[in-house]
Amino acid sequence: MPDSVGSPERRAGLRKYAAGTSHVVATPKRGLAMIQGLITSKDVFWRAGSIVRNYGVRRYLRCIGALLSGRRKTFLELVWER
Repeated sequence: MPDSVGSPERRAGLRKYAAGTSHVVATPKRGLAMIQGLITSKDVFWRAGSIVRNYGVRRYLRCIGALLSGRRKTFLELVWER
């Protein structure tokens, strides 16, 4: 890889990601970071209006329930589960 992509650690992370062997993404300022996609209380409370407007009260309550129960879920898992 060309040197324009940064440090050796970043290049290694990009190679793993490109090969599909890892969900590690290199960020220029923070080094290697994991992509988890889990919802946080900050996301749910600050974006309550958008969630209710776009997905409905039922989906919003699922998010609140997941936060209160401590379940580690992504937003898409909560929105699309039946």
